[in-house]
Amino acid sequence: MQIAIQKVHALLPFSEEDAHRSRPLSKITSGIAQLLLPMIRRVSALIIPPIVTFVVKWTPSFVWVLLDFFLDIWLFWVRKLYYSHTRKDTLKENVKMLKNVETYEEFVRIVTEIDRLTNMDLWRKNFVSKHYDYILINDRMELLRQARLNKDASFIMSLLRSGLIRNFGGIAQKRLYTKSYLGTKLKIQEYIVEVLDCLKYLNDSIEAVGENDYIMNGKQLKINFFQDARQSFGCTALILQGGSLFGICHLGVVRALFFKGLLPRVIGGSAVGAAVASLVCTLTNNELMPILVSIVDVMGDVDKLNHEVDERYGNVIENVVRKGYSQDILIFLKFVRDTIGDMTFEEAYLKTQRILNIVIHPSHTAVPSLLNYITAPNVIIWTAIYASIGNRSLIR
Repeated sequence: MQIAIQKVHALLPFSEEDAHRSRPLSKITSGIAQLLLPMIRRVSALIIPPIVTFVVKWTPSFVWVLLDFFLDIWLFWVRKLYYSHTRKDTLKENVKMLKNVETYEEFVRIVTEIDRLTNMDLWRKNFVSKHYDYILINDRMELLRQARLNKDASFIMSLLRSGLIRNFGGIAQKRLYTKSYLGTKLKIQEYIVEVLDCLKYLNDSIEAVGENDYIMNGKQLKINFFQDARQSFGCTALILQGGSLFGICHLGVVRALFFKGLLPRVIGGSAVGAAVASLVCTLTNNELMPILVSIVDVMGDVDKLNHEVDERYGNVIENVVRKGYSQDILIFLKFVRDTIGDMTFEEAYLKTQRILNIVIHPSHTAVPSLLNYITAPNVIIWTAIYASIGNRSLIR
């Protein structure tokens, strides 16, 4: 305390004579402060805890909720003002740029920089991980490479028969694909590339498998291999699960895959997703293209014809409460029914070669039913859609 008082006096414009006169006053002030400080501490120790206990105990819970609410708002604006007046973070800028990406090349350039900033590029290069068997993957990749270089087709087929599965060695674990924007471990990607190279080699090779085999025997063995591999590996399917109020968003997914040439032949769905899947699997590419390009214009004609929907259920909230779906969903469902007509599952498959699957969930705990051109070839598709939706008020 004495030191603080001396520092204050040093800053004041007093003369030395004034300072000598003020020394007795300084001593008195210092003495009073030394007497009062312990008393203040003791009084605070006696008074403050009971006050805090009383406030915490008797303050209503909603007051704390309001305080927490306003504190969150205050902290939000403080952070926002702080970041707006400071240097913008490079990582955040790159993440924001992803929202406006238009080409795959631009996407790769941005995510490469993001991986560099987050050190995910080092994670990808390090093949060691507890989430997959990296030793097995590395050994199998080396065996496939040596067999391909040695043109040993029989050994390649032997290796691929046992290893051509989707989750071989745990390479399909979800955690391996949630770290980096650009991809998973480089070792896994190298293994996949080697498998593809071996499959291409088998496809392009026409030599006999053994020295005493005829060429046609070799071809037949390879055909049998590819058929077995397709059966065991399976094929990619697109699942449009439910959707409710946002069911039409499935059309955006279908549109993106369709125009990139990536739309699978096997498409399944339930509820509104079943309606979207039915529309895709019952129309040829030429019929489907104008719908995906301008669905709003195509559905506009249906909108004009559905006076009972517009006038009676024009209110969005009323629609949701009474029928469980918005007006757009109701119009879309009627559009799908008018478009596909009374087509059956088998007729749709013969027309488009796409495999439609509709899941129907029972009201009890039984196993859901899967309807397609094999299990229910003669079932009318729109009846399966309504059964999948399961909304009685909507059906009425």
